[in-house]
Amino acid sequence: MSSTNCNGLRLTFRVRTLRLPAWVTLRALLMKSRSCCITPPRSFATTSKAIAPPAAVLRPPQRTLPSKVQACRSEFRVIVPLHEMARLFASAHFAREQRRRTRGTASLRPAHRQMMNQDSRHFTEEIEQLRQRLIAMAGLAEERLQRALNGLVECNPSLLSDVIVGDPRIEDLLIDIDDRCLKLIALQQPVAIDLRTVISALKINGDLERVGDLAVNVAKAAQRYLQHPPIKPLIDIPRMGDLALKMLREAIDAFFRRDVVPAQGVLRQDDWLDTLKDQILRELLTYMLGDRETIEPAVELIFISRHLERVGDHATNIAEDVIFLVEARDVRHRSAPQAVERRRLWDVAPI
Repeated sequence: MSSTNCNGLRLTFRVRTLRLPAWVTLRALLMKSRSCCITPPRSFATTSKAIAPPAAVLRPPQRTLPSKVQACRSEFRVIVPLHEMARLFASAHFAREQRRRTRGTASLRPAHRQMMNQDSRHFTEEIEQLRQRLIAMAGLAEERLQRALNGLVECNPSLLSDVIVGDPRIEDLLIDIDDRCLKLIALQQPVAIDLRTVISALKINGDLERVGDLAVNVAKAAQRYLQHPPIKPLIDIPRMGDLALKMLREAIDAFFRRDVVPAQGVLRQDDWLDTLKDQILRELLTYMLGDRETIEPAVELIFISRHLERVGDHATNIAEDVIFLVEARDVRHRSAPQAVERRRLWDVAPI
């Protein structure tokens, strides 16, 4: 039973309901305060002398708010200031939380600790398998894009046909990785960096699948281009392809190494890829205005430059996912407060 007055909080405890552990705990709490005091009832002093310490021990020096103790044979009352009671309970709660955190899993039963260790090992194994599948998918997407560019530069229709046929392994890995990520989220319920790892893997999986599709688009446009006489030596298209492949490799390596520095470098290289695309477009428009016969092959080269620029955009998306994974920052939009500086740092293109 408790009541409030001008001096603080009045606590009344019945002797019949107050057991020894409760009395010892209450006494230990109140002894920490200098604004309150407590005296046990006469029944405690007569029946349990071991828990009735001297009055000098229970009465610390009084301050502005004097403590009042009314003892009787059936109950005792303690008047405690409100701010002292709040502080005492807060300190007790803090001490209890500290003990719980210090113990960690030591207070768990051996069976519970073994179960937690097994779940942790299972999650680590699943993340490693997911990582291996992402490595395989990145290698396949990069290989398809490289073969499409080689077929264009070498005028090799067989290479282009192999790329157009496609590789079913990419589609199988896409479905497998998506399924594993969703199961990890549903069954393991990861948090913090583990959750960001799964989400980033899920998004990177889609970007790599799109890179494979763009490689097919490059091969198809190159196949149509080879049906016409060449209109100019291919100089900027191979440079653009090499830069797109370089950005893709660096973004994937940054993801597996969890390194933000190369990811930021990929973001800065995206402007050079856009510059090369605009340069190719202006040059091809000049040829198209001068000779009508060059319109169809020039359009195919414009399509190829557009596909390569999209590959660079997907590499940029992967780099942004790496920064989100490591630093928990969303840098997808340049106008965001946490955006990364993306100005070009070189006077000439890196490729």
